[in-house]
Amino acid sequence: MTNPRLLDDLLLSRAAIERAAHLRSDGEWQRSRAQDPASLVVWVRGNEKAIAPGGGDSSLL
Repeated sequence: MTNPRLLDDLLLSRAAIERAAHLRSDGEWQRSRAQDPASLVVWVRGNEKAIAPGGGDSSLL
């Protein structure tokens, strides 16, 4: 059995995350989600993610 503590940091693997592959190339859907204040969006490309440089901590865009 896998140790559940090993999965604590895999935030993007949670069921609450929308990972619908058919929407990844839908520009209109992505724009509407990005403009929705209730949405939390993280764009990831390969091993890269968009971040905003900050004073002490960097923030995801």
